[in-house]
Amino acid sequence: MFVSFNAAYIESEVTLQNGDTRALQGQPEYTSNLVLGYDNLDGGHQLTVLLNYNGESIADVGILGNPNVFLEPRGEINLVYRYDISESASLKARAENILDAEVEYTQGGQVFQRYDKGTTLQVGFDWNF
Repeated sequence: MFVSFNAAYIESEVTLQNGDTRALQGQPEYTSNLVLGYDNLDGGHQLTVLLNYNGESIADVGILGNPNVFLEPRGEINLVYRYDISESASLKARAENILDAEVEYTQGGQVFQRYDKGTTLQVGFDWNF
């Protein structure tokens, strides 16, 4: 079993032609990741849970006097499983955004857009010959 954690606080800044400053577009103000894993190498099983949380970021820079559009903070949980059937074959499964965290954009403090991203499921088979 293993646990891994990392986090970053990012203070990004760009200076505009008029001398004003703002954060870089697309750069969240903080990000954190927690990874929980279980590897049973003798049995060929690997299971990993990934938790990610990002802070607010500028999605679109406001123009013509309009405020910036912000992607609001959100978290996501993903699950990855791998089973090594043999030395040459493995089964992989992945579930992304398990909690179906809502995506929300705001502009000027008002909701600009809101939607459910949905959960993605993937299953694959690898065979090396």
